[in-house]
Amino acid sequence: MNSIVSQVVTQLEQMDPKAVAGVSILVGLTVLWLTYLMMKLTVWIIRTSIRKCITEPMQRMAKRNADAKVEKAKKDAQAKKDAQLAKEKAEAERDAAEKMAARKALAKQEAGMKQSAMVLSGFKQYVTCMDVSQDGKYVFVACADRFGKLYDAKNLHQKGCRAIQIKFTEDDPTACGILRQEDPNMIAMTMPYQRSIRVIQFDRNNYAANENGKKDNCYKEIARFKYTHKEPPCRVFMSAANTIVSCDEKCVIEIHNLGGVLFHSLNAKQNVVNHWEMNAAGNFLSLSSFLSDVKVWDIVTKKDDLFRFDPAMGLHGHKNSVYYTSFSRTGDLAFTLSKDGTFNIYNIDVRYAVGEDAKVLVSEKWTQPKERPLSFIVPSPNNRWICLSDGDSLLLYAYSGKPKHQLKYIGRTPTCHDSYINFIEWTPNSKFVITASCTQEKQVHLWSIEQFKLK
Repeated sequence: MNSIVSQVVTQLEQMDPKAVAGVSILVGLTVLWLTYLMMKLTVWIIRTSIRKCITEPMQRMAKRNADAKVEKAKKDAQAKKDAQLAKEKAEAERDAAEKMAARKALAKQEAGMKQSAMVLSGFKQYVTCMDVSQDGKYVFVACADRFGKLYDAKNLHQKGCRAIQIKFTEDDPTACGILRQEDPNMIAMTMPYQRSIRVIQFDRNNYAANENGKKDNCYKEIARFKYTHKEPPCRVFMSAANTIVSCDEKCVIEIHNLGGVLFHSLNAKQNVVNHWEMNAAGNFLSLSSFLSDVKVWDIVTKKDDLFRFDPAMGLHGHKNSVYYTSFSRTGDLAFTLSKDGTFNIYNIDVRYAVGEDAKVLVSEKWTQPKERPLSFIVPSPNNRWICLSDGDSLLLYAYSGKPKHQLKYIGRTPTCHDSYINFIEWTPNSKFVITASCTQEKQVHLWSIEQFKLK
């Protein structure tokens, strides 16, 4: 090797200096080119190694992640679709169950209705108001078809019971009251669209003479005047001396004569009105409200036939708002029904003029309806029975009266109407309960006390 090198050196020394310089340059360029190739090869090897060791695995991982996201999105879409289908299926099943329950309820209601002693039909629309004269001889029913019917209460339970049919051309009454006296017989009605009170008098002789009780000479209008309430009165009563007492849901009470003259007006200043009621004599007016006490006013007659409302007494003893108040026909008892789950019987034959309040005779628990806080308590004319409403059925209690004042639960009727009961009255013989509902049922039912069964 040394000899070869030495030979090369010797030959270079012998060569021309210019040739040596050219060879040196050529050798240097060759070395630079080889160095460039080696660097390029090294870069290619490094890039290839990086791609195989880092980039491709990362790309494969990214692809797997993307595929997983796409698969998850597909599964989520399918799950959402399945959930929607399950929801629609559940809704369809619930609708079917509700329809089945509605059909069963309707069948139950129809079965219950068939058990009523008598059904008064022939109404084209729902009942808007109902009242019984305080002598118990007549029942008036008004409907939304602008017709009213006046029945003879003693024949109400008989098939084909006659009625005087009264036509209202302008409006349908939403509240009515029959005069408390026996003669003459008059009905006062609230006409909300006309914002007026209309009074009709009917003739008993013509009523008895007409075969169908529908001829025009059975009744005539004797008064019509505008009321001054801001809202249509929810109750209207006819008291003694041909006076009309109207009450609205804003706790305003007014008393007029048949000529429309306003004698007196009073604001009871209560936020919520549950029920207004007047006693048979027409001198007591009660207000059941959100308070636990019932206010009772005395309708006092002054000279020259002027009237006013004086506080008479309070009915105390409940712990929550009172739904309903009623009075006995004898005038010595009051009945209240409260949200606290009790109903009370009071002795109102007290010296209220000297500040004496009514005394609680009986306090009984009852089950209030959960769907709606509205019920009724109505005593029979002979005070032997007390009828309550707990929604769409009736409860009956026997009342012993003096001196023990004991109550005994008798039972309840099946479903009376297709909705909640809005009107309850008794026939004069205390043997039948009259009920009606403000729905499209278009019927009035009579229930015999023998139909209440213990359960």
